[in-house]
Amino acid sequence: MKKLVLLIIVISLVGCTTPTNNNERFSLISPFGAPSIAFVETIKNDEHEITLVSGSDHLISAFVSPSSEYDGIIAPINLGLTLIKNNQTDFRLFAIVTWGNLYVVANKETYDKENDTIAMFGKDSVVDLMTSYVLDDEINREFYPSVNDALAQLVSGKHQAALLAEPLVSAALANNEQLDVVLDVQQAYKSKSGFDNYPQAALFVKKENYENNKQQYDQFLHNIANYTQTLKQDKQRLVDDLISVNTDTLGLPPVEIVSLAYDGLNINISRAIDVYDEIEALMKLFDFEINKDMFLQ
Repeated sequence: MKKLVLLIIVISLVGCTTPTNNNERFSLISPFGAPSIAFVETIKNDEHEITLVSGSDHLISAFVSPSSEYDGIIAPINLGLTLIKNNQTDFRLFAIVTWGNLYVVANKETYDKENDTIAMFGKDSVVDLMTSYVLDDEINREFYPSVNDALAQLVSGKHQAALLAEPLVSAALANNEQLDVVLDVQQAYKSKSGFDNYPQAALFVKKENYENNKQQYDQFLHNIANYTQTLKQDKQRLVDDLISVNTDTLGLPPVEIVSLAYDGLNINISRAIDVYDEIEALMKLFDFEINKDMFLQ
């Protein structure tokens, strides 16, 4: 299937109930899907500019362009840190947006752990590395281009198990009574590593821009962190906000599914320097040494 790159630009406000006093606009780029939920209130209230994209090509271009139009980039953490290490970008790691939300889902009546092959996605990514770390070596895995393709193999019966990410896990369980979660990858990671979870999507900010305007960037982070925490306690607000922006705009399934999946999405805004150890533990799996010069402080 021909890969389509989708690009949606929405003018948006910082995710907060109390706006900043500085009227300077930020321009950020983010993948569709779970990371975009952190900016739902941002999209509702129209102050900053958020660009939502599919695939990594636009993200890489934003990182490496010497005249990047973006002040911030939400991207897989290993992608951004690799570009920083290779001196290919002026962006630095500012915050973690989403943490691990991977689950093995299987046909609970027919799944044979020792003999069946798990349909996978994310070859050579954090997904691949993490599942290699927590799964037994003898478990068979077969990779497909996307998480939706992995689910299709499970639903069609070609495979009896698939690695999925939220909110697709909740969508699959809601539509297929015979399916169940047979492995919480995050719990397996915690048992093996001692860390509660591992970072996935992160916010990178231009170093010069941050140093020139720390107060507003710090307020921005504080506001979206407060918003995402509020949604954990107030699911009706999540539903109302998602309806107001339309989940299709965010590349998400219907509102009801996102609401069910929200806790499992593990959207937890954390300043990167405050979770240095968790980031270091993940990147060691890539044989990748980090240092604090890669972070905004």
